[in-house]
Amino acid sequence: MLEDIQYQYLSIPLSGLNQADEDNRISIPADYAQLEKSISETGLISPLIVCASGAGYKVICGFKRLDILKKIKPGAPVKCLVTDPLPPADQLALNIAENISSRELNPVEAANAIAKLSAFYGRGEIIEKFLPAMNIQKSEYAYNKYISLASLGRRAKEFTASGRIPLAAAFQIVKFSCSEQEMFLNVIEACRMGANLIVETAQLVFETSMQYGVCAGEILTRAGCESIISNADLTPNQKTEEIRRALHSLKRPMYESAMARFRELAAEFDSRKISLNPFAYFEKDEISVKFNITSIKDLETKIAALERLKESRLAAEFLKNNGGHGDGARKEGKAGR
Repeated sequence: MLEDIQYQYLSIPLSGLNQADEDNRISIPADYAQLEKSISETGLISPLIVCASGAGYKVICGFKRLDILKKIKPGAPVKCLVTDPLPPADQLALNIAENISSRELNPVEAANAIAKLSAFYGRGEIIEKFLPAMNIQKSEYAYNKYISLASLGRRAKEFTASGRIPLAAAFQIVKFSCSEQEMFLNVIEACRMGANLIVETAQLVFETSMQYGVCAGEILTRAGCESIISNADLTPNQKTEEIRRALHSLKRPMYESAMARFRELAAEFDSRKISLNPFAYFEKDEISVKFNITSIKDLETKIAALERLKESRLAAEFLKNNGGHGDGARKEGKAGR
């Protein structure tokens, strides 16, 4: 049992550690600035856990700390807790147990842990025993979702581990090839997208690729993403809107014609009186009406404009009428979904 393991404290030269053996590693090499700052200022507080292996020692736990020590103190001995030789499954389980005792694994670490555990344990045992310990829902669905992240490309793993992209987006882009993941990451970086927009864009690219039966990279290419993000005249927000418009137009081929029709009919109203816009990408039968009121007379003017809107072709085509839809551009806007 892991709780019965005995440790011996030793200071071991870096050369005595088998640095090439990463069988037990679940973290990814990255820039751990906060941890590096802590070790630089206070030294190594938590020793590495290692076990004897051949003429040297095999690392069980502490790979991130080892990465930092190699960088900032390459000639100094490393504080280690040495165990007796352990079976590979116990080494991995010990590493996971040590990590989750002090913090929550990030999604990539959890994915790597599950993938490596699969070499020693059946799926059912991992779901029952290890997923709850890692604060993951105990289900086949969660198992499949998390283990899929192990196949992310390196940069996508770094983005996911650091929280730069939300987990929901990572679950989408793992379905892309590594080169397509790179294309996607370039887009969200150039646009400086927030979490919600990243998730929306990832889902939109995936769903549109399924709709057309082509790869995600082809959708990003058809949307002109490369030329948009390389346009120095556009701000990040403008790039985001251009890409969203292009992707939505691909997913809903009639969007542009529906938008043109809406603008044509909306032009019948004085924009100085009321401002009219459709619901985003015509997802709902709604019209956004905005106006300010400065006087009683102005209020009467706005009411008159709304009365005209009620009887207008715009309302007939873009609003529900007695529970049904009007004809014309609104219906065209739904085509191709």
